[in-house]
Amino acid sequence: MGKKKRISFAPRLFFEALRKKFASFVSQIFPNFVFLKEGDLLRDLSSILTTIQREVIVSLDRVYTPLLKDEIGEVFYLDVTRLVNEVGESRGYGARWGTPSIEEQIEKLPSLLKKERKDVVLVDDVIFSGSLVERLVGVFLNEGVRVDCVVAAIGIGGGIERVKRLGVKVLCAHTFDSVVDQVCERDFYPGTPFCGRTLESATENIGVPYLLPWGKPHKWASIPRDKEKEFSIFCIEQTLNLFEAIEKASGREVLCSDLERRTIGMLPEERVVDFLRANLTRL
Repeated sequence: MGKKKRISFAPRLFFEALRKKFASFVSQIFPNFVFLKEGDLLRDLSSILTTIQREVIVSLDRVYTPLLKDEIGEVFYLDVTRLVNEVGESRGYGARWGTPSIEEQIEKLPSLLKKERKDVVLVDDVIFSGSLVERLVGVFLNEGVRVDCVVAAIGIGGGIERVKRLGVKVLCAHTFDSVVDQVCERDFYPGTPFCGRTLESATENIGVPYLLPWGKPHKWASIPRDKEKEFSIFCIEQTLNLFEAIEKASGREVLCSDLERRTIGMLPEERVVDFLRANLTRL
């Protein structure tokens, strides 16, 4: 959300209270729930990346690494996302809306990758299963470029081992032997930037949140089936509170057309809070 749309962020204390309430609720479902905060992830990721500045850094993450540019220098990006169709069926990995295919993006990376035979360091927020990294390592090799190392804020045991078997080094700020699941907080807040999986073949930037009635919280976030509805209602109510606070800070209504990434089913001139309330009634 930017100034060109005359939208202001809610106060920092509001976000802190929102996150505290979210963590408390999820802990009732998953007693061993761990909430890793953005500031901690940024600090720890930075401490790793500043030690490998000699390499070419290619990031899959559009949230954390832009904030670290002063510390780590130039970063190149691959825009990769999970794709789904209109009924939530997986369509695998693909390019984010408005960007070329993954293969085309890699082809367009600076020529120095091939000319100087520099190795690439891939950066992501999380290594979970390792399947995305495995695919990208192969695509880079097809272009004559070697992935030397993968750096992540969070790494899960099985995914880390899968990447290591490719002959690629792995450095993670935080590691877990195993987890029930890992999901970014934004995927539970419809209408926020990068929320949810990307709607395949959409002519606009459309997301499908990890909540009912749009997505599949049990399959995508391991939410127990008997808790899916309760969890989805809670998250939509949280999002309602968020956009009401944004409207208050902005001094105007926030329309769906103001959003960088609309949720599937949103009409451009519809008020965001009205859309959210309507979907609460569907549950």
